[in-house]
Amino acid sequence: MGFFSLMFVNLFRNKRRSILTFLSVLVAIFLYCSLGGVLDTLESSIEVGSESRLAVRNAISIVFDLPSPTANASRHCPACAR
Repeated sequence: MGFFSLMFVNLFRNKRRSILTFLSVLVAIFLYCSLGGVLDTLESSIEVGSESRLAVRNAISIVFDLPSPTANASRHCPACAR
């Protein structure tokens, strides 16, 4: 009995295990490729960004807007022109 015929016979002995193994390998390959793409995108966005850019965020959280006085002050600042 050849190696490949033995491999295919044992591959289909336990179908659930074979399917779960195949799906886990597919998910691992998908995650590796997609996370690699995210890292490439982040690295390219760092190269495009200017070093003189000022990043302003709220002290509490990233998702909250800046307070109105701070936002108005930054709009009227000549160094912070859009």
